[in-house]
Amino acid sequence: LGGGVLTAIDGQTNTVISTVDLRSEMPSLALDQKTERMYVTNLISNSSVKYNLLVFDGPDYTKKAKTIATGKYGGSVVVDPVTDKVYVLIAGDNTTDLLVISGQSGEVIDTIDVPTAVYAYHMAIDTATDTIYLVPPGSGTEVTVVDGKSDTVIGEFSVPGATDVQGLVAAPAAGRLYLAYGDDIALLNAQTDTVVASADAGSLPYALALDSRTRNVYAIVGDGSHPTPTTVTALHDSCGL
Repeated sequence: LGGGVLTAIDGQTNTVISTVDLRSEMPSLALDQKTERMYVTNLISNSSVKYNLLVFDGPDYTKKAKTIATGKYGGSVVVDPVTDKVYVLIAGDNTTDLLVISGQSGEVIDTIDVPTAVYAYHMAIDTATDTIYLVPPGSGTEVTVVDGKSDTVIGEFSVPGATDVQGLVAAPAAGRLYLAYGDDIALLNAQTDTVVASADAGSLPYALALDSRTRNVYAIVGDGSHPTPTTVTALHDSCGL
């Protein structure tokens, strides 16, 4: 996802299977592995600015199934395949909200007020506990916790020493979070709010993803001008999956 192009990659062969040029800014995407639907936050700036959530059907993701208007800038998106809910973070007018969208109907079913008004959050979801985690980018260390059952903010906790935060991903059922900041990826215990382990991932890791079967954490490293995919495996023994 980058440069206005949506690229689908086969995870077994690591080969590109399709590309879709949307000619627009796409800050974030999320995949519903149950329905094979891809959700992409989208910004179109022509004669007027439009903010949308685009929905693509698998397996090659070349067919756009729906366009859902979000009304404000959509920075991050996560999906819960168990509850069929899609969470989209939107920001504007000095406010930040979390939209709750029905995956089946595409309708907004709830709006959650996020305590800190910023234009983007790193967001992760634990589908086993139905818990959503949000952390501001950059030097922010406050993690906001949202209960997906009631769709309400239930707490916050801080990560001491975390600076230049660039990514966040949850380990389902383990009560653990992976947080990318600086040149490290840290493993957090979300129940005790402590760092369990950390690993040097290279230069500025971001865009984290977790394969719960292999317990590999995937990241993009680099300064943004020459991004390089990498795999961090040093945290396996502490993951607790």
